[in-house]
Amino acid sequence: MKTADSCPEDARWTRWFWALFFGVLILRAGFIALVPVDLAGDEAYYWDWGRRLSWGYFSKPPFIAWLMAWAGWLGGDTVFGVRIWAAFLGTGSMIPMFLLAKRMYGSSTGFLAAALFAAMPGAALFSLLMTVDAALMFFWCVSLFAFDRCQHALSHRGRTLSALLLLFSLGFGHLTKQIMWTFPLLAFVYLLADGKEGRARLRAPRLWIALVGSYASLIPMVLWNAHHGWITFKHTEHHFQGSLLADLPKHFAEFVAMQLGVISPVTVALLVGLVLPGLWRWRQLASRERFLVTFSGIPLAVMLLMLLRQGLNGNWGAAFYPAGIVLVAGWAKATGGAEGLWLPERTRRWVMPGLWISVALSALVYILPVVIHVAGLTGGKLDPLARLRGWKEYADLVDVKRAGLPKDMPILIVGHRYHASALAFYLPDHPQVYHWASPGKIESQYQIWGGLEQLKSQEFLVVYNFKGDDQSDLTESVRRCFSSIRSVGLVDVDLGNGRRLSYQLYRGRFEGFEQAESMEGVK
Repeated sequence: MKTADSCPEDARWTRWFWALFFGVLILRAGFIALVPVDLAGDEAYYWDWGRRLSWGYFSKPPFIAWLMAWAGWLGGDTVFGVRIWAAFLGTGSMIPMFLLAKRMYGSSTGFLAAALFAAMPGAALFSLLMTVDAALMFFWCVSLFAFDRCQHALSHRGRTLSALLLLFSLGFGHLTKQIMWTFPLLAFVYLLADGKEGRARLRAPRLWIALVGSYASLIPMVLWNAHHGWITFKHTEHHFQGSLLADLPKHFAEFVAMQLGVISPVTVALLVGLVLPGLWRWRQLASRERFLVTFSGIPLAVMLLMLLRQGLNGNWGAAFYPAGIVLVAGWAKATGGAEGLWLPERTRRWVMPGLWISVALSALVYILPVVIHVAGLTGGKLDPLARLRGWKEYADLVDVKRAGLPKDMPILIVGHRYHASALAFYLPDHPQVYHWASPGKIESQYQIWGGLEQLKSQEFLVVYNFKGDDQSDLTESVRRCFSSIRSVGLVDVDLGNGRRLSYQLYRGRFEGFEQAESMEGVK
């Protein structure tokens, strides 16, 4: 399909896009380099995964661990070296967004779609924190572009290369996050429901190879899970446990509030106002609008139905917004139609104010550390960065306590897994850290790795996290596993406004879980 732009105008908007792209990338890279914010718990946790490469992990497919291994090796296990890849992947998602919207509606629409996407506060967050969302969004956007192009490229070679791109982007996407597994299903729904022309495209072998063949990337992960009690699938299952219908108002309000923050109020209203009614006006839509409604409206409608029985994480809908944003941009520019959509003409003027509101909210993300510090909110209930504070100081203080202990003494954390992963990352020697869980329980990747039973009769440094002023001793279930255990000090990190990270440190000889079981009931 030819675009409506003339060649000079096409080149001009393309130059503007690349200026926007590099400007956003430099902004994000500069923020990561200059603003001292500790790794979040999940970031350090996935970094620790990257030190033990495998085909599967406790809660996620393996790509994030592979990426962390690459980032750690290339960046020297530094915060910047880890997070810069979030900036590359998150900002890189703008490229397929621009190309998809340009192919469908023209280069000026491509620029608007890329700008709307870059301005999302959620896009700023997942481009600054190295979690799975940056990689997921990148592979999802590349797959949208490749799936569209392998149907509409003018040459056989172009369609074949696009199918290969789709195969690899889906394959890596499947290994990034479970939500990517829905992409081929949505693709088949679109082709089946797009009339005779769509069903004819479905007969192309290259599409079948790309869509169905992409699931082959999951075979090693499935085999890994078969040898580990299907732990990833069991963890995923708990996200879909239902609750009472009476909780619907709460679930709905929480989910909507989070989506307003992910995209911005005006843009999300326009997006929902286009993609959800588009499902009811399916027959009136052109093929390209059906494409965009399929990959945005259908999954968002399913998520709204899920709210009838459960709460949803705020980031679950993020992958379904790129197609909707392209639709908003195409409808706003009205380049070559966008027929059959429901919103009235006068609402097109809301798009640019919505964009600037998104820019303002995204700017707040970047200046938030300064605002919180100036307002004296550091560490308090109104500090959204509180969970990113104090980890390095905690590790530094623990390292001081280690100075009088044997350097190779293993470390056991009694507390949340984040306390283990942060210590592993921020201690200068990056030691292997063990995480306590009751015998037989698997609470994190640390229990899958195990290793405690191989260290019987060895002395441990036990780091016990307690909350607030509660300096109660180790629980009996932990203490029974050790002999001659004694306190070696206290570590306390003041995060501000009464919030603290507090730890009791012990030195004790680990005697194994059997000792705890044999002492059950003995006082």
